[in-house]
Amino acid sequence: MSKDSVPKPQLMRAIARAMIGDPLSMLPPFPVKFHTIAGGNRVRLYLREVEPSVLEYVHEVNIADVIIAWLTDEVIGEFPDFELGPKDCIEAARMFRGVSRQVEKIHNVLWQGEDGMTFRRLPWAKGSGSCPTFENMGTRISNWVALKCFIGSLLVDDADRQQYVWLHGQGQNGKGALSRFLHRVLGGVYTSQVPPAAGDKFWTSALLGKRLCVFPDCNNASFVTSGLFKSLTGGDPVKVEAKNQHSTTAILPVKYLFLSNERPSLSSEKADQRRIIYCEIEAFDGEPSPEYEELLWNEGGAFLSHCLDLYKEHCPKNRQIPVDNSDGILADWVSTVEEEFETVWEKNFYVSTRSDAYTIPSAFAARLESIWKGDRRRQSEFRSWVERSKGVRKKTNNDICGGRKVYFGLQQVTLGHLIDLSETQQQELQKRWPDIRSAKGQQKVDS
Repeated sequence: MSKDSVPKPQLMRAIARAMIGDPLSMLPPFPVKFHTIAGGNRVRLYLREVEPSVLEYVHEVNIADVIIAWLTDEVIGEFPDFELGPKDCIEAARMFRGVSRQVEKIHNVLWQGEDGMTFRRLPWAKGSGSCPTFENMGTRISNWVALKCFIGSLLVDDADRQQYVWLHGQGQNGKGALSRFLHRVLGGVYTSQVPPAAGDKFWTSALLGKRLCVFPDCNNASFVTSGLFKSLTGGDPVKVEAKNQHSTTAILPVKYLFLSNERPSLSSEKADQRRIIYCEIEAFDGEPSPEYEELLWNEGGAFLSHCLDLYKEHCPKNRQIPVDNSDGILADWVSTVEEEFETVWEKNFYVSTRSDAYTIPSAFAARLESIWKGDRRRQSEFRSWVERSKGVRKKTNNDICGGRKVYFGLQQVTLGHLIDLSETQQQELQKRWPDIRSAKGQQKVDS
C-alpha cells in the first residue's frame, strides 16, 4: 500500500455509510436496501428489502456479492482505492451491521394496503366474496372448519403455533393443489421441507423468515412426536445455524402442514392429541377440471378473507383452534398405533379389584424385559401407556406395603395371581386363555 492509499478500515466505513444512505457519503447510491434485526446471542441478522417494505433474510456472503458488483460497476472507475477482495467486502458488511438501524417489528404476512414491514405482502386487499371451488373441496375434507381456521391463523402474527395440520389422502384428491395455492399465496414465507436427517444441524436455518413449512408426501410418520418438532411447535427458542455462518437462537414463527398418504404415528398422550389438526381428504369424483388450480387462485382473496374471519370467530384472543374429533377416526387410528401395547397388556397384565393388590417394581421390570429384551425405550413407553390408559402408576402406601414404591392394582397374568377376581373378570380371562381355570380358593402369591 502506498503512503497515499486510503486505509482499508476507512474504505469499509465509507461503504457502510453508503449502505445506510448517509447523505454525506461521496460514493454513488447503494443499489440495494439492507437492514438488520436483533437475533439471539447478541447476533444481528441481515435483511434485504426485495420490494418496498417487504424483507427477506440474507447471509453476509450475499451482501458481499452485492458490494463487489457495486464497487466494480460504479465506484472503482472514480475511486480506484475501492478495488477490494471478497474478504474485505465481508468485513464491510459486518461494519454495516454495526452501524445500521435495527428493524423493530416485521409482520409475517400483510394484506395490500396494510402498513408496516413484512416478509410477505399478499396480492389482494382483505375483502369478501364467494369461493365455491374451495367449498366444494371442503366437502371432501374432514375437519374442514379447523383447516380453514389454520389457514386464517397464518395471517395473524400472534396466533398459537402449537397446532399443526396432518392432511391424509391417497392421491388424486387436491392435496397438491392446495399446497401449490398456499405456495403461490405466501411466496417467500412458504418453504417445502422433508424431516431432517439425524445430525443435520443446519436444517432449522431454512425456517428463518418463513411462516408455513409444508412436508409434501411425508413418509416419516413419527417426526411429529420427535423432540425437535415439539420444540418447534412449543414456542421454544431454537438454535439456528447456517453453513459457514454464526449461529443464533430464535423463536421461529413457523406453522406446519403435512401432506401424506400415511397417517401420523401418534400416541394417546394428551400432548399428541391436542396439537394435531387431523384431516382426511377423499378423492375427486371423476376428473378435476384442467382449470382447477386457476379457479382456486381466482377465489384466493375471498377464501383467505373468509379463513381469517373464521379464525377470529373461533379463536378469540388467539386461543387454540377447536378441533372436532367426534367421528372417532383419530382415536381409532391411535388405538391401531398402540395395538402392540394393548396386545402385551391383554396377554400379561390386568387391573385387580382388590384394594391391597400390587406388583413390586422388580417383578414388573422382569416381565417387561422378557417381552422387550434390552429395549429400554419401548419398556418406558409401555409404562407411560399403562399409566395414561389404565390409571396404574408407581406410588407409596405405608399401610399396605411398608413404605415401598409399588404398582397398585397391577397384577400379572399367571395362575398364582388369579385370585379374588370377580366371576366376570375370571370369565373374561378364560376367554383370552382357555387353559386358565377358575382361580377361586387359590392362595395369594405376591407379585
